Amino acid sequence: MFNAIRIIALMLAAGLFMTGCSADSSRSDAASALLSDARSKVSAKDYKAAMVLLDTLDKSYRDCLEQRRAGTRLRTEALRDLTIDSIAANDARRQRLQQHITELEPRFRHIDIDGTGGFLVDRSIYTGDEMSHTGIQPRIDDDGIFFVAVNLSGRTIGITGLKVGEVASQPVTWESPVVEGSEIMNIGSEYLHDFAETVADTDKAPLTVEITGRRGTVPVRLDSRQLEAFRATWEYSRALTAMRSALISRERLERQLHNLRDALANLPETETAE
Repeated sequence: MFNAIRIIALMLAAGLFMTGCSADSSRSDAASALLSDARSKVSAKDYKAAMVLLDTLDKSYRDCLEQRRAGTRLRTEALRDLTIDSIAANDARRQRLQQHITELEPRFRHIDIDGTGGFLVDRSIYTGDEMSHTGIQPRIDDDGIFFVAVNLSGRTIGITGLKVGEVASQPVTWESPVVEGSEIMNIGSEYLHDFAETVADTDKAPLTVEITGRRGTVPVRLDSRQLEAFRATWEYSRALTAMRSALISRERLERQLHNLRDALANLPETETAE
């Protein structure tokens, strides 16, 4: 008899533990209120606030299983809705980028180089005779990345970068090729961001840019046509790389949406718990 009573007591205790929150009306009401608030935040597309409320529900009301199950489903629904909204925003951004790309594209000419993908250059500044004189030319590689071709004719200084006013590119550390007493170098956008932004934002021509080196500097003057070409090349490159990034994000968001819809399909239906 004693053992039977003990077993019944343990079963009752277990039952109380399982019902937990529902046995305490005040906790149950509080958990349900949190859930209701979170659902309102999701409806208002305030997903960040909804997640904070659902985190509180999970951490502070661990015994309120019914509300937490409903919260798990609501969290997944919120993430699904957020992903759908993000896809719509991505589509709108890509539309704007494509319009900008379409506007700029006719300005540029593709130059083929054997063994490479070649490069894009503004038609207004390309002559094909760039190697015969000292100068810089903004270009875009076959991945849409901005770079500047630097040519120092008839002398060498051990090129390390470019400078405009007090803004200098990050110094390069490799040796530039020397061809018949002239020095050439392609400097990538990872070294040029602040420099390129400064030049692109400048509307006063002519603009003096310095080719910097270990053995001195050489000034180069950009006239209004060259300055406008630099600005257009920088803008075009940024639009191309932004479009590439947006396309990658779109694919990621589509996979994420597929996974969230699968997760929802596998979650049990829940009562409102409110």
